[in-house]
Amino acid sequence: MNVNQNTGRNYCISILRVLGMLFIILCHIASWLDIAFLEQFFNYGVYIFLFISGFLYANKEINSPSKWFLTRVKKLLIPFYLFVIPVSIVYFKINGFDGLEAIKYLFCLQGINFITPFIPFSEIKPLGNLWFVTIILICYL
Repeated sequence: MNVNQNTGRNYCISILRVLGMLFIILCHIASWLDIAFLEQFFNYGVYIFLFISGFLYANKEINSPSKWFLTRVKKLLIPFYLFVIPVSIVYFKINGFDGLEAIKYLFCLQGINFITPFIPFSEIKPLGNLWFVTIILICYL
């Protein structure tokens, strides 16, 4: 591995992160341009990030699992709710209130349909890309 002895930084991981970010940006651009085959190809950026996360967490020593979990949940859910609540309020004012959608986003279950296919897919359009938050929370468990 290309690990810098002074900083302990793994440059291969850094290059994969940049590649993953670039793929995700290109995926969204392809989506806006309605080029489905490029959108699907560049969607592999998400899998690159999941691979990196799994690799890094597998090699991490966790002394206090409950403290680690609570810290991660706070880092993830505080920004999630700071974004979701105002967007949801505006969305529901414009489109009318939908109780099922409100519950899914309130309990961070918007990505659950990727795990349980019997739950019908639906989303609040401006929040559609937040499905990964549910998946990350499940991975933390």
